[in-house]
Amino acid sequence: MNNLVKVVQASGKAILLPAPDIVVIREVEPGEAEKLPAAKCGLWIRLNGSVQHTYVRERYGFLLRLAGGASSERVELRGMAGTRLSMPRALFANAIEGNRTRDPAGNPVAEEDATLVNTSIPGVNFHVMDSVEDILDLMGADVSDDDGQDEVEQQPAEEKVSAKPKPGEVGRRRPTRVKIAGKGA
Repeated sequence: MNNLVKVVQASGKAILLPAPDIVVIREVEPGEAEKLPAAKCGLWIRLNGSVQHTYVRERYGFLLRLAGGASSERVELRGMAGTRLSMPRALFANAIEGNRTRDPAGNPVAEEDATLVNTSIPGVNFHVMDSVEDILDLMGADVSDDDGQDEVEQQPAEEKVSAKPKPGEVGRRRPTRVKIAGKGA
């Protein structure tokens, strides 16, 4: 099994688990960061058939690559306070527009417009900045083959080079490599 992932909890203790068992990734909000300065993200992970939450020291982008950042499998929502949240598309249950009065750490906050996103995991829900309309567009979009990597400018394709020897040449000729500006330099 080569898809094992080691994450370090905010307490310093490590967890080793298969990458597909990282279910939800959420950046911590400022109120949480004050209480747990070592925590960068909150994870919902599948352990022994149930989903549990933990705070970890790894950053969002790193965890997203480990969990499989393909947009065909996951959606990214805008959490409150400018944070990000990634979860599998299949986990979405419903979204309800409303107001938020407490942050994830339980601290009271000034009432703010938020959308409550419920998941198919009992008791797991999130307040997000995206409206129901935004979420509808996101969930209704066609699935792409994007692998979650940063987009790279389109480069012209390499010229095809024949590997056959020209008449009069002996032996096999190696194809010539064409160097593209900006790549491998």
